[in-house]
Amino acid sequence: YGVQKDLNTSFTWFKKAADQGLASAQCAVGEMFYNGKGVAKDLSAARTWYERSADQGNAQGECRLAMMTVKGEGGPQSLGAGTNLLEKAAAHGDTKATELLSSFEAHALIAFSLL
Repeated sequence: YGVQKDLNTSFTWFKKAADQGLASAQCAVGEMFYNGKGVAKDLSAARTWYERSADQGNAQGECRLAMMTVKGEGGPQSLGAGTNLLEKAAAHGDTKATELLSSFEAHALIAFSLL
């Protein structure tokens, strides 16, 4: 619409909403920290904001936190905890989480069939 993007200003406003407890804004702040958009990249901070979002049942926050947990980004790695978060996200309607769970299950079946 002819308006130039200003990611620093976007971060400021998302952060204000996140600080007020808005789960979707908390997830957005996590995303900005994760990607270093509008703020310096900080995986620990990203994980903290995704946790806050996930704690409120935000499906996208649960899915993003799950992937960070599986990979051990910004905190401890745990396949079990990550899978549990993906299951919650899928139950809350996150299609990416559903796809990832299907992929995990397919890989597990292949691995077990090779034993």
